[in-house]
Amino acid sequence: MPLYIPPARARLIANLTTDIELARNAIASLSAEVERIAGRLDYLTRDRQRHVMRDALTILRRAGAPMGIRALTVAVMVEHGRDTTDAALVHRNMEKLRVCLTHQRRAGIVRRELGSGRAPAMWDVMW
Repeated sequence: MPLYIPPARARLIANLTTDIELARNAIASLSAEVERIAGRLDYLTRDRQRHVMRDALTILRRAGAPMGIRALTVAVMVEHGRDTTDAALVHRNMEKLRVCLTHQRRAGIVRRELGSGRAPAMWDVMW
């Protein structure tokens, strides 16, 4: 036997169901907008590598000998006044510098000497 719902209560349930669906749609739309804004904010505040390659090449020239990527990264970070005690920040900058150096190696500006065993690869300026 079907459950009897008075017409006034049925209208109230229908209105509440509609309101719930509208609220769900609004939440989904706002969530998408928040994600879009968060992505844009991340893009605008990302760590830019301005002058990093130029400073790395200068440090390599001054060193007069090949340098490991970590030592070079720390020297560049000191040059830019960045915190070198944060291991995650050093690692992130080291990976960015490795990419920059790889591009410069392809252009014939720097060379990489592979280390043996656990010794790191050493980077040096060609000219």
